[in-house]
Amino acid sequence: MIIYLNPAVNNHTGRKKLSKIYDDLRAKVKKMGSDIVIEDIPRNPLDSLNKHIEMGEKTFIAGGGDGTVHSLANAMMELPEATRNAVAFGAIGLGSSNDFHKPMIKPNMIKGIPVKIDFTNPIKHNIAQADYITENDQSASEYFIINGSMGATADINQMFNNCDKISSWLKPKWVCGCIYYCGLNVFIKYKNFKAKLEIHGEDHHTKISNLGFLIYPNFAGDFKYDTEVTPQSDYFCVNLSENMNKAEQFISTFNLWRHKFLNRPKTKSWNAKEVEVNVDEKTTFEMDGEVRMVKKVNIKLIKGGLTVCQ
Repeated sequence: MIIYLNPAVNNHTGRKKLSKIYDDLRAKVKKMGSDIVIEDIPRNPLDSLNKHIEMGEKTFIAGGGDGTVHSLANAMMELPEATRNAVAFGAIGLGSSNDFHKPMIKPNMIKGIPVKIDFTNPIKHNIAQADYITENDQSASEYFIINGSMGATADINQMFNNCDKISSWLKPKWVCGCIYYCGLNVFIKYKNFKAKLEIHGEDHHTKISNLGFLIYPNFAGDFKYDTEVTPQSDYFCVNLSENMNKAEQFISTFNLWRHKFLNRPKTKSWNAKEVEVNVDEKTTFEMDGEVRMVKKVNIKLIKGGLTVCQ
């Protein structure tokens, strides 16, 4: 088992957190008939993956936050399909929100840190492929394994990733407080933007307040949609909040904190295998916490794209 560690995660606490659970983690892995090797995650892990696969390794673990999960999952999706189907992906939640691990269950916790490392009982886990046009009119493709967003959630993620002094102070001490702070700053300045959604062969013209593309219903700390979706569903969820004023956005955010979304005013939800979003001007597009600036996005479901440890 190769653990790709992001030492910079969560205010450079990744190595310290991993060392805290190392003995218990190794004992757990040894019971499954394997052992662990820890490496710092490269900027592009693909070459390292290929080297270890050639040496017979079959299990690769992202040791970090959701961004580390995103990086390693993208590298594994670049493997030939036959190779990809023969290896397993997993994660150790050393980050701040760790949405990939939600809901966090006791058997998957080691000293308060969530893990998905059981390669003896994996699942075929959905992946979403996002093909997009950047703000510089360049074509690009990425994958996400947790969820994606446009609008307010993407803007909040962008601020969360690029901390000011207050959020830098809050982030290692109180993650949800940092998210609330970033959210308040975004809502004060946020403006809905025009977009066209192409879904189920129909066009939907709207002004986006928030738009989520969900493989998991959880996002951003304590927030959660009540739409039914799992990493093994035959679809991903598309959840739209549209044309909301600031008071309505605040109420909608409060409802999501209470895990309420469906059938609320100015919301729509679809189960989809593909969706395309065109915007009048560049906007933020977030995938697993990583943010890009885009003009157009096409998202397709890859059913069971990765084999994932539980």
